Amino acid sequence: MSKQHVESLGHETATEYTVGNVPITGPVKRLMNDDYIIYLINLSDRTFVMGCYNFNPNGKNNWFPIPHTGRTCSNTCDNCHDNQQWQAIMNVNCNESFDLTLATAPDQNGKIWGARWQITPDCRYSGGSLCTA
Repeated sequence: MSKQHVESLGHETATEYTVGNVPITGPVKRLMNDDYIIYLINLSDRTFVMGCYNFNPNGKNNWFPIPHTGRTCSNTCDNCHDNQQWQAIMNVNCNESFDLTLATAPDQNGKIWGARWQITPDCRYSGGSLCTA
């Protein structure tokens, strides 16, 4: 059975987070280790630069770098998805569900803009797109 194209994983609006010191650990998530690609559709003027699994606003988080992703499209999430106007940001195992927060670089006061998704990949697809504005 061949995999279908990319599924839409949902749209979240970026909100302001205060996270304090943000050490980025580990290398950029390679785009060839696992079989399910996460794509980002960015409708905003912000540039997303890091990700975090299972973000805890009151605890220590393990942020990792992602390919810097500025605006990828100026239309609707559905239209951008259909036209593949996205940036591949990481690969994951399609059998694992997880919470993913993507964020901009922190400013001098430790504030970032971020968006958060609960992701449950479907292995029938080769990847999934996230959309933020």
